[in-house]
Formats: sequence, C-alpha cells, structure tokens
Amino acid sequence: MIKAVCIEIGAYTASFRVPHLHGHQLTLDVPPPSTIFGLLSAAKGEWVLPGEGLPWIAYCLTYEGKGEDLETIIAYDRGRPLFKRGEIVRNIFRREFLLNPRLTLYLPERPWVGSFQRPRFPLVLGRSQDVAYVLRIREAVNLEPVNEGEVSGVLLPYRLVFGSGTPALIYNLPVAFESPYQRRLLGMKIFGIIREPWTVKGENFLVRDGQTGRVIPRYTHEWLLSED
Repeated sequence: MIKAVCIEIGAYTASFRVPHLHGHQLTLDVPPPSTIFGLLSAAKGEWVLPGEGLPWIAYCLTYEGKGEDLETIIAYDRGRPLFKRGEIVRNIFRREFLLNPRLTLYLPERPWVGSFQRPRFPLVLGRSQDVAYVLRIREAVNLEPVNEGEVSGVLLPYRLVFGSGTPALIYNLPVAFESPYQRRLLGMKIFGIIREPWTVKGENFLVRDGQTGRVIPRYTHEWLLSED
C-alpha cells in the first residue's frame, strides 16, 4: 500500500489551454502536470518541481459541462505591445472553459496537508480568474497498486494508450517549468486524455483508492523526468 493524502479542489470555471493552438482557445479536459506543479507551488509558497521532496503525483478531474468566453488580449509584435496611431491594438478571441470542475489530487502525506489548509498564494485552475478552493482533505488514504482498472478524467502515458487500443485525445504536454521568471521548460510528455470511463491495463502506473475504489495513474518523478 502507498500512503497518501487526497485533496479535493473545486472551482466555478477552469481552462487548460491546448498547446500550439492559436485563435480559438480550446481547453484540455484534464490539466497537464505543469498545472499541478503550479498549483502545488502556490499552496506551498515556493517553487515545486518533480523529485524535490515530491516523489510522485496522481490526479483526475471531472466537470459538469463546457462554455465559451469572449476575451480581449493585447496584440504583441517582437516582444512588445503592438501600437497603431498611438493606441495599443487589442484583439477579441473565443476561449473555451470547463464548468464546475473538481480536481482530485493525491500526494505523499507530508507536508501537503498544511499547505492546502493555509495556501500561501491563491489557488487557480488555469487562468487567474479561475479561482479554486479546497473542498475536502482526506488523510491516511491507502493507494493500492493495480495492473488494470476503469479510469476516466485522467492522462495516460501514450504507451498505455497505444498498447491497449484505448480511445483518447493525444497531446504533447508540458511536465513543469523550471523557473517562475524565465519559465524554462523542464520537459514534455505525450499523453492520451481519457474522458469517458474505460478499462485499461497499466502495470506500475495504476493505483486504486482504498476508500472510494477510484483508479488513477500515478506518475513518479523518475518517469516524469525521463525521456520515455
């Protein structure tokens, strides 16, 4: 058994931008690992990266529906705002968002209980306006390693997706960013987003919550930082 703490986080909206897509900003159905590490950094009050006192993470996300916003952005040209006749040029675009998302996050027991009981900075699920809040914290959760189970609202490594013929949306997603100022990318991983319940096999990846029976993938820092 793996001892863990389960932190359930809610929000009115969430938006996880699909990488490399411009114009109409679609949202991912499940946040990438980089979003989770950003959330952990906000809660703890310092930069959190894979392996630095955090041997693994596991999570899933559910939501009630999708909607769209019209947002105004400032156009940029060569690293600076684009001016036209003395005015800053602004553009309007559509951004997709999730309604009433709920993130279920599993972490090693310490020190995360205190960090989420009294977060140092505001918690968000995507944009700065997607303010989140802690719904519940369950301590002393037992995670049982399993080789097969029904999953939904998760990211699966592409090898598990292709090996089992699981229907999924495939994306190359960021793992983490190394600096809060320079935002140097630490790595990318190819994942499949599993939206609907589906039975998958994943030796050394899947764990089951002993209380709820929920099955989710668990990502170790060795795997997140590997080139696989």
